[in-house]
Amino acid sequence: MSGAILRLLPVLPLAALLGGCMTAREAMTARLEVAAPACAAAPSMAPASAMTQKKKDAPFEATIRFSDAAACVTDAAGNKGVYAVVDLPAGEAGRIVTVTSYAMGQTIFSPRLEFRDAQGALVREVGRGDFMFSGTSLQVQVRQREGERFLVIASDGGSVGKTVEQIQATRVSSGTMVGAVYVPINYGVEGKSQLIFAHNGEVTTTLAPVPKAD
Repeated sequence: MSGAILRLLPVLPLAALLGGCMTAREAMTARLEVAAPACAAAPSMAPASAMTQKKKDAPFEATIRFSDAAACVTDAAGNKGVYAVVDLPAGEAGRIVTVTSYAMGQTIFSPRLEFRDAQGALVREVGRGDFMFSGTSLQVQVRQREGERFLVIASDGGSVGKTVEQIQATRVSSGTMVGAVYVPINYGVEGKSQLIFAHNGEVTTTLAPVPKAD
């Protein structure tokens, strides 16, 4: 039977072979410099992006695309970076905040985070080194603490311009007919991609309750 599958596989449509691939986001040219001659010493909490729910009981979500028009701030080391502010909806402390920076072609926004209170005072920081790769995305998950009202997402000027090579695994799903029986075929393909950390890109923040134990 395996011989019959291998002989028939080449005639399958290309769409069938790509069934397990993820849709790629549009490519961006990496922005490695902040154009503004001077940046603020601290971020402003206004305007802040509101988080929304796709349906009742779904996680809150906000997606921000960083471009040349983004406001900029200087970090403690004197590095310039762009930033945006997310208004965290009121609720119980302990909710899970997930921040994901997506690869846009070979460009990926290099993030760092600041949690601030209702007056804009700094409560805590989450550094670039706390983010881990998940495929070609950078992601971190933290618990929201009491008094954390705003989330500042800023580019980490110290890492912008550096590159990293990632191995990306893709699951390919296809199948073929052997007589009157459909036989599914699943296998994996690995490829390498080089990403450059930049001041531009796309970042999604979600805010979800802690899952309840069964």
